[in-house]
Amino acid sequence: QRFAIAAIIQINYTYHTLLLQKMRLHLPLLYICASVGLSNGYSSSSSNQKQSRSPTNGDNNRRRTFLKNAIAAIATTTTSAVPIYSAANAVERAVGVGEQKCRTEGNCLEVGEWDGAVGWQWGGKDRCDPSDPLCSANGQMRVNANGEVPALPVPQVPTQITDVVQIEVNIGRTETRAIQIGLYGNDYPELVSEFKAFVAGDDGLTTTNPLFFQQGYGVSAAPVTLKVGGVLNRVYPQQKLEFGVPSQSSSYAKRIGKSRAPDDFVPQPRPAPSTIASSSKTAKIVRKHDVAGLVSVPMDGLGYASSGASDDEAFANAFDITAAADANADKRGKLVIGQVMDVEGMDAVLRLSSLPVSKGIAGVLPGQNFGPPLVKVSVKGTGFVGTAPAAIAVASAAGADSQ
Repeated sequence: QRFAIAAIIQINYTYHTLLLQKMRLHLPLLYICASVGLSNGYSSSSSNQKQSRSPTNGDNNRRRTFLKNAIAAIATTTTSAVPIYSAANAVERAVGVGEQKCRTEGNCLEVGEWDGAVGWQWGGKDRCDPSDPLCSANGQMRVNANGEVPALPVPQVPTQITDVVQIEVNIGRTETRAIQIGLYGNDYPELVSEFKAFVAGDDGLTTTNPLFFQQGYGVSAAPVTLKVGGVLNRVYPQQKLEFGVPSQSSSYAKRIGKSRAPDDFVPQPRPAPSTIASSSKTAKIVRKHDVAGLVSVPMDGLGYASSGASDDEAFANAFDITAAADANADKRGKLVIGQVMDVEGMDAVLRLSSLPVSKGIAGVLPGQNFGPPLVKVSVKGTGFVGTAPAAIAVASAAGADSQ
């Protein structure tokens, strides 16, 4: 009987843990089995067990009744507490009165309102649809009191733009946005060359021996590129966007039309940092991370933003685009190698940085206010636009007018 009680408690705990992880519901763990068992069936049967170690029909009936009532209680409570979720509202999480009150008073941790303490703001009946272009990270619409949608100014151009690349992304299944990025190729030639190969190159970025790509060499390999498997990997609401390829093996499988990569697949490792790092550290800093719309990469090169990750996941956070000033990025050894070029691109940055996210560690455990977007953002296509002098002039004028 003790085993049965423990098993049902574990099932109940696991079920609600999954609900917390997948649907962000604030449901207490229901230890009904323990309370019911100790107060009813179990306490009654223990007195009989003192008299005889052999179970009687009465003992068996009490056990069956106890288990039946416990399971029914769990099912009833779970059914009443959990609404039926469709794909449209699968992320809804009720916000209790206590949670709202503790946020106002600033004592969530002291009173045990854990969701309020860790800063979850997403959920509730008044939340907006995450697929709505005006829906922001906290579940509210991006419209001010005058009914106007806020806008981000285009950054001023501080140096010569050598190349312009475009990244087109799909937001969910119905929305597409494009971001044109001007690059400071004269100031950071090695980093910009890497960036161009990764984002818009015909083949992608190669860091291994090219012989790996030839048939008969004994391994499966391919250059890593944002064009295949590239996503908006993580959103820091109203702060920055992280783009990259989360898994090279998954991207390779997609490239060859298979469900998984072959066992002999070899991912592209991080590029050797020696040449790039030395030239980057001695180069003049063109600009700091002082406004929205700046493209930022690690000083050592693409792939070094998450140095602890495996080679397969090395380019999961290949580059950032700021959605606000980020002074910490300057201290973390990152360099601004380019910028968003036009109003359309800045609107896309604002839209993406306002997406609701799966907050917590990897979008599962509470404790941080950033994560992958709830609406999947995948790279639809990339390409070179050219130097586009007219676009640069327009961008400069727009930036000057808005600063």
